[in-house]
Amino acid sequence: ESLLDMIAEDLGLDPFEIRLKNAMDPNTRTCNALEVSSCEFKATLEGARLASGWADKKGRLPPGKGIGVGCGGFVSGAGYPIYRSDFPHSNAMIRVHEDGRAVSLHIAAAEIGQGSDTVLCQIAAEELGIPYEWIWMVECDSVLAPVDLGSYSSRVTLMAGNAVKMAAARIKEQILEVAGRRLGCDPHALTCREARIFVPEHPSVGMDWAEAAALAFSQAGPVVGTGHYRPPSTLGGEFKGGTVGTSPAYSFSTVVAEVSVDLDTGQVKVDRCVDYSDAGTVV
Repeated sequence: ESLLDMIAEDLGLDPFEIRLKNAMDPNTRTCNALEVSSCEFKATLEGARLASGWADKKGRLPPGKGIGVGCGGFVSGAGYPIYRSDFPHSNAMIRVHEDGRAVSLHIAAAEIGQGSDTVLCQIAAEELGIPYEWIWMVECDSVLAPVDLGSYSSRVTLMAGNAVKMAAARIKEQILEVAGRRLGCDPHALTCREARIFVPEHPSVGMDWAEAAALAFSQAGPVVGTGHYRPPSTLGGEFKGGTVGTSPAYSFSTVVAEVSVDLDTGQVKVDRCVDYSDAGTVV
């Protein structure tokens, strides 16, 4: 980023302009074979430039004050497993308890302060159409939970999240099948929301989610769903080191900082910071 600023100065360009001229677009394959699908990098640049008042401040602030921009991007998990194997990168198992009002989520993805326990339970609850409070996280037990590669490289929400979503979808399919028979309608016409299963066009035609889950258990035993996630197999180039940096998704951001500098001591104080991030769907 510092080099870009130096180049921009040499070329007589605004720091934002040189970044916009070189910014990635969606569906880009880079020279080192990274596949960038979703990409709103330019939107973060435009948003940060406007919100920071860049045009009125760059080069116009008094001595000892300045404004600068920096950009970055990051992966959503490594495209190739850090531990070499053919296993999916993330795996999850969900079991509905007998009364239908408790659901246990078994996953080995580790909560290290990044909030993944909350996120994964939210994903399960939303897919199943039940309250968040019904989900019981059974985490990080290598006997009870299927293998997960670990918490690194910002991978858990995307990879473990997709595994959890798949497991929940398989549970929901079983529950809707039973509910459809009880209600005398096509299971595909039903939806789950707020712990109730119903026909969207006729909300009165429905039943409690817990009742359907308990019915499913009574008819066929434990209601269990499993899910997994692995990145696309096409990631990366064929050259040596072609797997480095590959990811199923990337995020981008632009930060503008206004600073004050003590001209005698060189001490820097950040007065204001504007950050625009392309985070994808925020869970």
